[in-house]
Amino acid sequence: MPICDGGKLMWPDGRAAPTDPATALAHEPVLLLSREWARLSGNREAVLSAPPWDLVLLDEAHAARRRSDIEGEFNSGTLLLELLRDLQLKRRTRGILLLSATPMQTRPWEPWDLLSVLGIGGRWMVEFDEVRGYYGALAKLRTKALPLSEAERVARLILSDRDFPAGPGGIVARSVSQTAQNLAFHTMGPQRAGIAEWLRHGAPLGRRMHRNTRRTLHGYYQMGLLPQPPARRDVHDVLFDYEDQAERDSYVAITSYIDRRFDELEREKGGKGFVMTVYRLSLIHI
Repeated sequence: MPICDGGKLMWPDGRAAPTDPATALAHEPVLLLSREWARLSGNREAVLSAPPWDLVLLDEAHAARRRSDIEGEFNSGTLLLELLRDLQLKRRTRGILLLSATPMQTRPWEPWDLLSVLGIGGRWMVEFDEVRGYYGALAKLRTKALPLSEAERVARLILSDRDFPAGPGGIVARSVSQTAQNLAFHTMGPQRAGIAEWLRHGAPLGRRMHRNTRRTLHGYYQMGLLPQPPARRDVHDVLFDYEDQAERDSYVAITSYIDRRFDELEREKGGKGFVMTVYRLSLIHI
């Protein structure tokens, strides 16, 4: 698989040829390309005018998000999110796979922006309050049956989603009222846990999102899908003191500055924790 970078097309075996991203996009059937180049407004036309792709795979997909994390800001995205929207709306790809290994510090509604890029729409995307109510009902199922009013909200979403999987015991009926009554009744008994699991995995987030936890990776190893087992953490606390007071004073000053700056930035816009941790480590190691 070639990569286009710095005016060259480079292959894993060391071969290289001069080119530009627009030419590579137009002629290469498989290509690695910088998302930072692709997202820029001046380059978008080259991306969108290339022959349609079978699959667009985007790493660090958490960078595709709305410009403002306000709940009602549906139509204002970063350049990367707008590019994904164009790829989907203009049918420039048959599939999109979004990857991220970075801890995502997002508002609850932001992952649904990415779901819309994957083609999720309808009632799920009208108002986030519908989604909030859906998962609020799921939380209640941990301890009690669904009230009829909340069962109706869940039923409306289920019946509006043609891809929602069939439920246990014929719960899903033709009408919202009958489906709601079935939900309210069946969640009174021992089926409640199974129904909650069905509702969680049947929602768009459950259908489209896959998490590779450490347990998942160990399972892959046991199945023979990984050649080596995942690394196991062996954490040891090592206590140490500074060589002199000046070194300690420097550490305290850096820590105080980062803590103060973090509080200031969090008041402007949340989600800076991961970045500030990196800054803290970088400054301490100088």
